[in-house]
Amino acid sequence: MSELVVEPLGERAIRMERTFRASRERVFEAYVRPELVRRWLGTSRMDWHTCTIDARVGGGFRYLWTRGDFRMGIQGVFVVLEPPARIVHRERFDGSDGETLVTTLFHDEGGLTRVETVLEYGSTEARDRVLATPMRDGISEGYVLLDAVLAG
Repeated sequence: MSELVVEPLGERAIRMERTFRASRERVFEAYVRPELVRRWLGTSRMDWHTCTIDARVGGGFRYLWTRGDFRMGIQGVFVVLEPPARIVHRERFDGSDGETLVTTLFHDEGGLTRVETVLEYGSTEARDRVLATPMRDGISEGYVLLDAVLAG
């Protein structure tokens, strides 16, 4: 519904924000139910292989996408789950030597939901490497798909 905002925050973080035309309960659900996550997270250039989510504090998630012989995976553990307001998790991409702390807030905007995500990296260099990737394009593409999931 709105344009994705991606910006550096402090020395080691990235802040992202976007608004969706749905209740925060519905948007929160789209972040924790595998059958919904599969419909929007990731990129159309890769195929889903694994999407498992144990949505409880201490529970984890595993996402794996493939394209031919290429594989991209991410796994994490939920630190805080406060439906429908907040998710905090730690995540690590396969092959990465660093862990990221991700805080996602779901703000009620009177029939709309503003999703604010802060990704905290271990160093400024790690944060800057991520900012130099096409991450923004992939997230924007996923959020367009999330709009469709929420409208359905």
